[in-house]
Amino acid sequence: MENELLLKAMGNLLDKKLEPIYQRLDSIDEHLDKMDKRSDKMDERLDKMDKQLDNLERVQNEIKTTQTTIVRFITEADSEFVKLEEKTRDIDKLKKVINISNVK
Repeated sequence: MENELLLKAMGNLLDKKLEPIYQRLDSIDEHLDKMDKRSDKMDERLDKMDKQLDNLERVQNEIKTTQTTIVRFITEADSEFVKLEEKTRDIDKLKKVINISNVK
């Protein structure tokens, strides 16, 4: 019986001595929970930023494709204008030849 009382007294004494440590551990757990919530919010923000970045990259690729198409169109149009100028010169030469032939 004395042993039981002694054990109980020791247990109570340990509980009293460990109580500040338990409180500190509880406080640390609460702090860690808050940090987890903040971390989750940051993860959500990062996910949102990743989606925006993906969208931006997609738009940039579309812009590059459009620019390439415009450059091709301008190149083809320029080539056609050069051909048209050559034909116009040839027609002007033919007109001169025809006019010279008519004069003689």
